[in-house]
Amino acid sequence: MKMNNKKGFTLIELLAVIVILGIIALIATPIVINVIEKARQESYKRSVEFAIDATDYYLLEEKIDEIPSEGIEVTDLKLKNNSFKSGVIKENSKEEVIADKVSNGEYCASGRKNKLTVVKGSCDEIVEPLEIYKVTANSVTSSSITVVVDTNNTNNIKGYYYAINDEIYGEKEETNTKEFTGLTKNTSYKIKVKVEDNEGVTSEEIITVKTTDISAPTYKIAEEGNKVVVTITYPSEKEANWVYEYQQYTSEIGDSWIEVEGTTEEVEFTSNGKLVARVRDKGNENNTVVASEYEVANMAYTDEVLKGSDPVITNGLVPVKIDNEGKVTKANTEEEWYNYEKQEWANAVILTDNAKESDYNDYTKQIPEEKIKAYFVWIPRYKYQIFNDTLYSSSTQIETREEEIQIEFQGKDDIIANGEKTGTWLTHPAFTTLDVSGIWVGKFEVGYNQNSSTSGDITVGSNWTTSGAADTTTYSEELVKKIIVKPNVYSWRNQILHTFFQTFYNFDRNLDSHMMKNTEWGAVAYLSNSKYGKWGNTDYTEGNKEVYKNDSIRYYTGRSIGKPGESGSNQNGTYNWNVAIDREDGTGAAGAGASTTGNITGIYDMSGGSGECMAGYNKNITSDKLTKSGFDKEPITQYSDLANYFDVYENTPTNLESDYSTRKLGDATGELGPFSNYRSSWYIDSAYFINSSAPWFVRGGTSGSVNGAGVFIFERTTGVSNSNYSSRLVLSPENRS
Repeated sequence: MKMNNKKGFTLIELLAVIVILGIIALIATPIVINVIEKARQESYKRSVEFAIDATDYYLLEEKIDEIPSEGIEVTDLKLKNNSFKSGVIKENSKEEVIADKVSNGEYCASGRKNKLTVVKGSCDEIVEPLEIYKVTANSVTSSSITVVVDTNNTNNIKGYYYAINDEIYGEKEETNTKEFTGLTKNTSYKIKVKVEDNEGVTSEEIITVKTTDISAPTYKIAEEGNKVVVTITYPSEKEANWVYEYQQYTSEIGDSWIEVEGTTEEVEFTSNGKLVARVRDKGNENNTVVASEYEVANMAYTDEVLKGSDPVITNGLVPVKIDNEGKVTKANTEEEWYNYEKQEWANAVILTDNAKESDYNDYTKQIPEEKIKAYFVWIPRYKYQIFNDTLYSSSTQIETREEEIQIEFQGKDDIIANGEKTGTWLTHPAFTTLDVSGIWVGKFEVGYNQNSSTSGDITVGSNWTTSGAADTTTYSEELVKKIIVKPNVYSWRNQILHTFFQTFYNFDRNLDSHMMKNTEWGAVAYLSNSKYGKWGNTDYTEGNKEVYKNDSIRYYTGRSIGKPGESGSNQNGTYNWNVAIDREDGTGAAGAGASTTGNITGIYDMSGGSGECMAGYNKNITSDKLTKSGFDKEPITQYSDLANYFDVYENTPTNLESDYSTRKLGDATGELGPFSNYRSSWYIDSAYFINSSAPWFVRGGTSGSVNGAGVFIFERTTGVSNSNYSSRLVLSPENRS
C-alpha cells in the first residue's frame, strides 16, 4: 500500500491563523458595532425628523395657528409606533421648528430637522455644535444700528466679532450686543457677525439693515390781523438722537437755534423776516434735515407794544423818517420806522400837488421841504389809569402832582375800559368817540402858505362873515388849499373859531380832517407825560421832562426856548425844531426838547407859540357868544355826528372859570387839580375852565403870555379872532372807511 506524502498545517500555522483571525475580529467588531450604532442613530434621527414634520398635522388637527411658546410634547403627537418618552417640538429664535431633547429612552436628539444632534443615553450628554440662531436689529435710527446675537449655546462662547459692510472683523467683544454709530440716514448696511466657542468652532451670519430716514419739518401759514403766524410741524415720531430746532432772522442765518420740545411750534412775524426749521441728528450731524427757508415779505412793520394800534397809512399820507437834522425820507414800512418804547413816534406827510410819492421810493432820497404840505404824528389808541377823579368846584390848595401817567396801548377791537374812579383804567375818549385805532395830529400849529405877515392873519373876506355862514365858494376852497402844517412858518392866527373849524373840516374829507378837540389835546398831553413820551426819555432829568415852550413872539412854528420854565421869549425863537442832538447834561436836545417826545419825532408847539383853539365848547352858550365865534346853533347842529367833531360840556353849577366839576376824563383839565388862583397842581400851569361867557377852550398858552405856556395849560375864549390864537389840524382816516 502506497502512502500519499502530503503535508497538513502545522500546529504553529494553525495557531498563527487563529491569532490573525482574532486580530481581525478585534479590529472589525468595533467597526461593525459602530456602523450598526450609526445606523440605529440615523434611524432614530429619521424618526425625530418625522416627528418634527408631524407637528404640522398636529396643529391642523388641533386647530392651533402656531406652535405654543412652550412647545408640543412629543408624546402628544399621534404617531404610529410612537416610542418617544420625553421631549418637545418647538420654535427657536429664528422661528425654526426644532426638537428639544426628544428621547425614546435609548437615544436623545436635539436640533433643527437637518441639523439634529443624536446621542445614546441621557439627554444631558448632548452638546450641540455652535450655531448662530439669529442676528436681530434691535434698534435702528437714522444714524445708528444696534444688533443682538442669539446662539444655541451661550455657556460655551469665547467671543463675538462684528463688522459692517466691507470692513474686516474688529477685536473680540464680550457681549452679544453691538451698536454701530455715525451712519448715514436712509442707507442699507451689511452687518456681519462671527461667534467663536471655547473649542475654536465658529459660526457666522450676515444681515442687511437700512437706517431710518428723517422727514423735513413743514410750515403752515396763517395771517392774523397785523401778524403772520407760521406753524412748524416736525416728524411725529421723534428718535432719541433727534433735536427739533428753528431759527428766526432778518437777513442771514446765524448760529443761535431755538430748541422745540414738542412736535409743533408757532412762530409769529410782525414784520418781514425769515424762518428755517430743522431736525438735527446728534448721532451724525451730516444727517441733519433742514426745511426750506420761509420768508415773510412785503409785510408792514408793526410795533408789538402798540397791540394793533399801528399807524393807518391811506389816501395820500406818506410814511416818513426824520433824522436829527430834519432830513425827511420816505419810510420803508417793511422795516422799523417807529418805536414807541424808545419814544420814537410815527410820522407821515402829505405832499404838495406837484410832488409824486413814487419819486421817493428810494428810501435814502430826501423829500425837499418845498414838496411837503403838512406833517402829522400818529397818536395810537390807548387806555390810561385814572389818577384823579375828584370833581373840583372851587379853588383849594395847589399840590405838586405831575407824575408819570400809566398808559397801555390797545387795538381797536380790544375790550373798552370804562373806569371812572382813581386807579381804574379808561380807554381814552379821543379814540372811542371816533371808534379808531389812533389819530394823526398836526406836528406843528397850522400855517398858511405864502403868509409873510408876522401877525399871521388872513382877511376873512365877504364869503366868511362874522355870522359864520358856511358856504363852499371859490374863496373858501382856495383858503383850504393854502393850509400847511410845517416848521419855520408863521402860524395861521387871528381867525374866528368858525373859520378854523370849517377850513380844517374841508382840508381833506377822505382823511376825516377836523379841528382838534379838547379830548384829543388831552390824549397827546397824557401820552407825552407817560413812559412813551418825553417823560420816559432818559435824555431829560427831573424838571427837564416838561415840554419846552416855543418862545417865538413872531409865532414861528417849531421853535424852542431850550429849557424848562415859562419865562423868556425871543423874536424868532431861541432854537429851531431840528436842533435835536442831546446835550448830555440832563436837559436833552435844545430844539427837540420842545416836542412831546423830547426828540424830533414828537409834536411841537403844544407849549407856547400861539394859543390853540379847540373844538370843545359849553353848550349853554348865549346867542351873542355864538355870533362872536362865527357859529350859531344851526351850523353846529348840522353835524349829525356831533361828538366826532366837538367836545360838548355842560355848564358848571357856578358858571365860574374856577369850577372844574364838568370836566371830561382824559381832557387834561379837571384831573390836574387841586387848583388855586387859576393854577393847577401840574407844573403850576394856568387853569381857566370854560363857561357860558367864554365857552371855547384854548390850550398850550402863548409865547409871550403873562399866564405862561405849557402842555397842560387850559384857558377859555369867546371864539372871536385873536392875533395870539391859532389851532391844530387832526386826521382820523378810519372814521371815513
